[in-house]
Amino acid sequence: MKILVQLFEMENTMNRLHEAERVAELYRDDVQRIATETFKTELTEEQAIEALEMYPSEQEQDPTGTWDLVIEHVLDQILRK
Repeated sequence: MKILVQLFEMENTMNRLHEAERVAELYRDDVQRIATETFKTELTEEQAIEALEMYPSEQEQDPTGTWDLVIEHVLDQILRK
């Protein structure tokens, strides 16, 4: 019985990881869309990940900013490097 519980927990964990990967892909797609529409450029995978990593601290600095405006600001910083 203990093994069945462990297998069930492992399956739940794998399902949550799969869902998290899917959501992360959606966010990367959104970041890429903003880069394409606003800056007329394609991001590298590293740039998209960097933008998502920078987002929380940038959002704290501008708590009234919408998600897409904060990402535009972040992308502007990344693309100026």
